[in-house]
Amino acid sequence: MLHRLRIENLALIREAELELGPGLTAITGETGAGKTILAQAVGLLLGVKGDAGFIGADAPEAYVEAELDLPDGFFEEEGLQAVAELRPDDEDGIVLARRIFPDGRTRAYVWGRSAAREDLAAVGERLIAMSGQFQQRRLAQPAYHLDVLDAFVGEEQPSRAGDIHVVDVTDFNNPREVAVYNMAGQGVHNFSVDEQSGVLYAAYYEGGVVALDIRGDLGTCPQSQRAADGRCDLDRMGRVMAFALRNTGRVNLAIWGVHWQGNYLYASDMQSGIWKVNVSSLRR
Repeated sequence: MLHRLRIENLALIREAELELGPGLTAITGETGAGKTILAQAVGLLLGVKGDAGFIGADAPEAYVEAELDLPDGFFEEEGLQAVAELRPDDEDGIVLARRIFPDGRTRAYVWGRSAAREDLAAVGERLIAMSGQFQQRRLAQPAYHLDVLDAFVGEEQPSRAGDIHVVDVTDFNNPREVAVYNMAGQGVHNFSVDEQSGVLYAAYYEGGVVALDIRGDLGTCPQSQRAADGRCDLDRMGRVMAFALRNTGRVNLAIWGVHWQGNYLYASDMQSGIWKVNVSSLRR
């Protein structure tokens, strides 16, 4: 929850401080009253690039500060270690701030201590969601994409070694797993995607590399192409294009990672180093 927002010399607002209570707060006013400036202030706390043009007339600098609640276990999330180290003892909430100087430089603060803008943004985007007409900033943030997928998968799931899951996140509030690819007995380590051609290359430790056709709708298929749990099976759909670097027994391969670039696929093998594969051999 946002408890307090303080603004100094930001555009038309010389000085303002909002104290917010629990529940819904609606800020209204006619055109030009300054509502957009409040949103601009919050945007600065989300890491939006500052500019000298934000500073009010005849003011030496602009300053924005907000005080927010912190949920339990907040700093256990990945990517927040640098900010966690700045936390004072016995501090339950957090204070974020941003200062803009006349030359366009900005400085970020957490609990009054200097911090990187990226660290400020990492905290802000987890605590504040901004939305407006034709815009939902949070949907563009990779950290939120991971949150949606983590919430969908859950903390305790049965082991599905080797599965590639296709999740439809058209509705971020209701993600749906629509398709799957399984290589029995093998675990997938990572993948690389050629978005222009619609090909996904997945690395399996002892199963080599598989190229999958991911063009079009992967969640619509006849019953004969569905797995037992109802999801579309990419193998039964004929989406498997080719295999490479498979462990045949003559050569012991352990493919740990894969990276597509241009006409080649680079695969890291824990036994033999790096393999370079011409992708033309993996496409139809």
